[in-house]
Amino acid sequence: MLKRCLMASMVLSAVAVVSPAEAQTATVESIIASEGVFAFSDGSSVFRFEKGGTFVLEPVGISGRTIAGTWKQTDSGRLTVVGQWSWVNGVSRTDDYRRMVIHISYHGEPAVKASGVRSVKVYPCYVVMEELVAVTKAEADKARR
Repeated sequence: MLKRCLMASMVLSAVAVVSPAEAQTATVESIIASEGVFAFSDGSSVFRFEKGGTFVLEPVGISGRTIAGTWKQTDSGRLTVVGQWSWVNGVSRTDDYRRMVIHISYHGEPAVKASGVRSVKVYPCYVVMEELVAVTKAEADKARR
């Protein structure tokens, strides 16, 4: 009997761990649908997922990494970003295209932060970067369609 109770407890715990992540992904989608953008920051950059599939990464300050590209949500709740990477106020290659796969779980209320020349509502998040690989310009262009 104790063995069955422990097994049931483990199953319920596993369900509880999976369900909030799925709910958070749906909430990210609903924020994009209602507000037109979902943004979070890692402290040095602001990641913006815009309605229509546009992705923009801008530095918080006057210098830093930029990404201009597109995003799509995959079946498993991960977001795939494909874009051109560059640098504001610094030297960068003109042919630096990459694919980044991340999983976002947001928590709490947003705060307003500077992003480039504008202010953006930024949500506190836990983010797992699952993949970051170089792609060709042709692969980046195909992702835009």
